[in-house]
Amino acid sequence: GQAALLGDVLSFTTYIPNTQLCSNDEGTSKLWAVYFKTGTAFASPVIGFGSRSFDGRLEVLKSVSLVGLDVSGSKISDRGLPAFDTQPRLRLLDLSFTCVSDQGLKSLTHLKELRHISLIGCQVTDVGTDSLMQLSRLREIYLTKSEISSEAVENLRRRFPMCRIQR
Repeated sequence: GQAALLGDVLSFTTYIPNTQLCSNDEGTSKLWAVYFKTGTAFASPVIGFGSRSFDGRLEVLKSVSLVGLDVSGSKISDRGLPAFDTQPRLRLLDLSFTCVSDQGLKSLTHLKELRHISLIGCQVTDVGTDSLMQLSRLREIYLTKSEISSEAVENLRRRFPMCRIQR
């Protein structure tokens, strides 16, 4: 993912793939936040709040305005996606290798500025393309390792003729 600077906090992600080929676990991802001026950690949590689930930690989105967000490889699920309601300017969203499904995509249809969405390795099927069809400004859609059929991809290509769609 790409780093982001929010005030004095530099945040970035890391991902370590699982070395066991037959494991259900895709690997380990971490979201880091360090003090920008020194590169050291803050004394108190910046992004997480105690032992809540990852979805519960997304309330931090209420205090910032983002144009891009990469939560790939995180433990975000459909329950966490309504947190994006506070991000109407969001243009890029990477949900790759998360637990997001068709149901979760329904809560993203209000992101009218979204131009790039990555759903690589997500539990998305043809049903989820109905939600994508409502995002009229999409220019890039990444669907590799999803359960979306060739027919549904063709429907997306007809709806978005200028869009790069990778399956």
